[in-house]
Amino acid sequence: MVNIGLIDKLCGCFLSVQGPVDENPKMAAFLQHATGLLHGMCTLCFAVTGRSCSIFDSNRQDPTGLTAALQATDLAGVLHMLYCVLFHGTISDPSTASPKESYAQDTVQVAIQSLRFFNSFAALDLPAFQSIVGAEGLSLAFRHMASSLLGHCSHVSCESLLHEVIVCVGYFTVNHPDNQAGQRLGQLQSLTRCSLQQMFRHAWNEPGATPDTQHGAEQIENVPALEMLTQQGRGRGKRFASPDLCGRFLLEKSPSGGGA
Repeated sequence: MVNIGLIDKLCGCFLSVQGPVDENPKMAAFLQHATGLLHGMCTLCFAVTGRSCSIFDSNRQDPTGLTAALQATDLAGVLHMLYCVLFHGTISDPSTASPKESYAQDTVQVAIQSLRFFNSFAALDLPAFQSIVGAEGLSLAFRHMASSLLGHCSHVSCESLLHEVIVCVGYFTVNHPDNQAGQRLGQLQSLTRCSLQQMFRHAWNEPGATPDTQHGAEQIENVPALEMLTQQGRGRGKRFASPDLCGRFLLEKSPSGGGA
């Protein structure tokens, strides 16, 4: 599929998207299936190359050429597409963006499938993912999108979206000081802080939540993000660091988490 130019063709389709899909269900369905295909390709590549389950494994040989193709096309243009779908503007001209507090269901499903693709590629080649998404321009767009989707989850209950966003932020920040830095988008909080707030709020509403969970949520409001990550992780990492909620970045800060 790589050799016949499928990635380049999909990239052209994604880059052609310049606005919302709320009133175009056929386009939304196409974007969901196309990003789902990329997710499946990454998952298949991970399996056929016999890759270690550790995201920090230095052996990242990919004879299929998929990783190189996705790097060359900035994740097949999916990041650009998702930005346009969410903000009705373009990455190259952020002034045209119009953020929303919540999104329609079709848009949410496109976001979920896009994030699943990002996460599967990050598992396939973490340094490549961090390099692409951390590049100038794309980094700001990614932070903006992740913050906006976390904001949506604070208004509308959507566990599947919350899961994918937080895992993706985890991949973006783990073992990467530049991406961990508390950069801000205007008055928006750092991604790590926003992610942990949502994680603890979700956990606090779950049956069996403990006072420690509430304490964690309160601490986030008062402690800078990276300091809080270290303090909450020490001796508690496995309690809070469910891969289903916060991804791998909290485990990375926890001595008991073994680095991933």
